Amino acid sequence: MKFIRALYRPSKFQGNAGQQALEKRFVYTNDTVFDSEDFAVVEGVQAGLTSGANDVHTLGLEEGLLAIFQQNIDRALLN
Repeated sequence: MKFIRALYRPSKFQGNAGQQALEKRFVYTNDTVFDSEDFAVVEGVQAGLTSGANDVHTLGLEEGLLAIFQQNIDRALLN
């Protein structure tokens, strides 16, 4: 079972219509973005990483938070 946490502004999703819109957004994000795209890509990337074929891995512009996360790990390991 997966657990996904998401932040949202409650003021933007008030009332029954707002809650339905929020549910639709969560379902789309889970079913399309995570299940159909991200998880499938990650499995392929992970398998490729074990080959040792690449010394450097470049993150796309949309993955800036991953770069920050990696920089934090690098800093922690150096200390």
